[in-house]
Amino acid sequence: MQAQGGFTILEVVIVLAIGALVAGIAVANFGDVQARIGVRSAQSNFLSMHGQTRALAVERGRAIRLRVDPTSGMVSIEEGCGDGGVVIESRSFAAVHAVTLETGGGPLWVCMTPRGYADINANSFSQEARVNFVRGDRASTVVLLPLGQAVTP
Repeated sequence: MQAQGGFTILEVVIVLAIGALVAGIAVANFGDVQARIGVRSAQSNFLSMHGQTRALAVERGRAIRLRVDPTSGMVSIEEGCGDGGVVIESRSFAAVHAVTLETGGGPLWVCMTPRGYADINANSFSQEARVNFVRGDRASTVVLLPLGQAVTP
């Protein structure tokens, strides 16, 4: 009589345990990857909206404001630098990127002039201002300078 080939129960259990361990590590790392991608894409999207604000101000020949509202998680591009301006574009960073916006206080805005730089008297800040994009333990930052430049530290 010949011996039959196959796996023992012990071998199958060991393979399943190793598979479960590898799957657990992959799932844990997946959440971290999602958070890192979320904050980077939010930062990139914000920089794009900042550039769009400057371009619209130059193109239309009038002041355009970029407004960040950390309470609602919204970033808006608005005509004019006063309240009640027409919203040209608005995006919920909380919904789109699943990030929390932090400004170190309340709403923050920068007002671009038709010359392509910010009006320091119409901005909500006089020194530099920071916009943080936070998701879990991941964060990225954009620094807005008084003349309207946006830089990443």
